[in-house]
Amino acid sequence: MASSKAAIIVGASSGIGAALARKLGRKGWRLALVARRESELQAVAAPINRAAPGRALIFPHDVT
Repeated sequence: MASSKAAIIVGASSGIGAALARKLGRKGWRLALVARRESELQAVAAPINRAAPGRALIFPHDVT
């Protein structure tokens, strides 16, 4: 069953944002991951999407 929970995580490429993305991804949340560094976003999203394709979408963007 697909989760009805979703989150937008800003700063998801490292630190607390990446840890939160991994934790929520394991719990089945659908995620929008936002950060400046696309390669790091891809590294965070890849294992989440291996477990459930399309669960984590990445959006490289500077929100400052």
